[in-house]
Amino acid sequence: MIEMHAAENGIPLKAIHVTIKGSRHTDVTHYESVHMHFELIGVTQAQAEDLVKMYQGRCPLYGTLVLALKIGVDISAVRADEKQASAA
Repeated sequence: MIEMHAAENGIPLKAIHVTIKGSRHTDVTHYESVHMHFELIGVTQAQAEDLVKMYQGRCPLYGTLVLALKIGVDISAVRADEKQASAA
């Protein structure tokens, strides 16, 4: 969804990495909270935040979960040349 929106709007997203962590009560089988970290490569911080905001507003799974539990979100933008340098 994020990749498609970026392409449709000419946003130079090169890659996206999402890490999801959850915590739950020991006595029940559902999550108490979920934390999502989005790393968007090739865009500015403002573009990254706009793309994730779009995702939050359009994704039915996210919309359902946010009603039921606490969801934390972190967003970081990484310039494409920085990501290539760290991989080398």
